[in-house]
Amino acid sequence: MTQARQRHARFYLEYARANPEDWQWFDAEWLQIKRAWDMLNACDDSTIEEFLPVLVDFLTIRGKWQEIIAWGQKALQTASASGNPETQARVHQWIGNAYSHSGQHRLALEHYRSALEIVRQTGTNREYFQRAILMNLGNAHAYLGDYRQAIVSYEEALVLIRQSRDQKLECRCLLNLGNVLAQQDAEKARDHFEQALSLARKIGDRQAEASTLGNMANLVEDVSRQVEYLQEALRISRNIGDVQSEIRWLGNLGNAYAAVDLNQALAYVTEAISIARQVSDCKQENFYLCVLAEVYMRAGQPQQAIQILENRLSIAQQNGYEIDDIGSYRL
Repeated sequence: MTQARQRHARFYLEYARANPEDWQWFDAEWLQIKRAWDMLNACDDSTIEEFLPVLVDFLTIRGKWQEIIAWGQKALQTASASGNPETQARVHQWIGNAYSHSGQHRLALEHYRSALEIVRQTGTNREYFQRAILMNLGNAHAYLGDYRQAIVSYEEALVLIRQSRDQKLECRCLLNLGNVLAQQDAEKARDHFEQALSLARKIGDRQAEASTLGNMANLVEDVSRQVEYLQEALRISRNIGDVQSEIRWLGNLGNAYAAVDLNQALAYVTEAISIARQVSDCKQENFYLCVLAEVYMRAGQPQQAIQILENRLSIAQQNGYEIDDIGSYRL
């Protein structure tokens, strides 16, 4: 029975390694993949250690945050037992990312700090890990509204990234710095976004290109320009199968249209919420329920808005979100 379970698991692991961008396969086989993990976990089979490293990109782009957290906690146990600090640092980062995407930014911050402490104590791939961890620390501080500390983390990361000539990570760091600077200085933010967009197109990072375009929309007041940026971001995200970003751009298009066309706004936000529910992204569903309520208020339908806000509170309570955090999501 144990060998049969291992063969079952290895079939999926080997296919995932060979086809890291086959999202349709992952969607079709997800229940079987999860079943394979559950069976190995039940008998404490060592093959389970391979699941998160091999499948983390699939899980991330499909928003399987609870699985990343659960599989990560199991991976931390095995990594600690084997004394592998590099694996421990990686897993702390993955868990932190999952908590961040789930709206639990304080828990994310704890795991990023643990990852950074391990790297600085052990010196394992120190420069490589430090820059990525500092980026994630900056993200967590930004989500919690500590922009000063976020800038400190991002700028420290950017120095290390440029020394390593990692252009993909440099692009992401410039984008994140732009997001934080947008809270204080629109011109500096625009400059960082333009640097990020140019670099993303140079290296062919389509996900970063879409993210930059979508965030640049926040810096313009003209609705037609906002829509132009967001539509291009949406087109790219759909082409690469990035469902999480697709939800975000749909919701932001609804937000943009709310000032000029309430029916169009309702259509976009409703589609964003529908897709978020399909992929069990409770964080984005919650956020855009709030946006939808605002649109209904503008449309003179307060009872509909109240009902939506009650649903939003229920989802938050079911998923353990802090109400203050929900209101401060920086999507």
